[in-house]
Amino acid sequence: MGLTLAAAMLFFILVPLAKTRPDASILTSAIVWAYITYMQWAALASYPNEACNPFVDSSGNTTAQIILGLFFTFVAMTAIAGSSKKEGTANIAQVANTALLEDEANAVKIEDAEAVTKKDNTMVFEITTATILFQLLLVFAAIYYSMLLTNWGDPSILDDTTLNYFDNTSSAYTLKLIAQ
Repeated sequence: MGLTLAAAMLFFILVPLAKTRPDASILTSAIVWAYITYMQWAALASYPNEACNPFVDSSGNTTAQIILGLFFTFVAMTAIAGSSKKEGTANIAQVANTALLEDEANAVKIEDAEAVTKKDNTMVFEITTATILFQLLLVFAAIYYSMLLTNWGDPSILDDTTLNYFDNTSSAYTLKLIAQ
């Protein structure tokens, strides 16, 4: 956790100094820092040891996690919707992607590019490192949101001995720390 906070602090300081992007601001770093702090709190709130975590069975803590999770999800969805292309204007992502093309005049559309053909005439496009990293990121995002939506719950409504709707386990704690 200390390493994550140290990296966040480093980026918070470097943003105004480096200005590598024209749209970079301290606000962006502050939002990322707040989200990382929330993720650490959610992970620590899942730690099952009552000696280290006195709020293990606190319904207020669980409610706060759900509300803050919904808030961050809402803000992320709003930011994505706000940065989508409007008619007549180019969004920031489109401008950034245009700069990545080395030579637009000689660029070939993906639909026009030749695919690798196997012996049985099935087409296979080259698998790049970017594709693998993107798919890996989506897998981690799916696991993370599954954890958020289910909270690794253990609803035992039929059992009278425990009414533990949200089970705080070591696996949830470990995966939430890794996800950050």
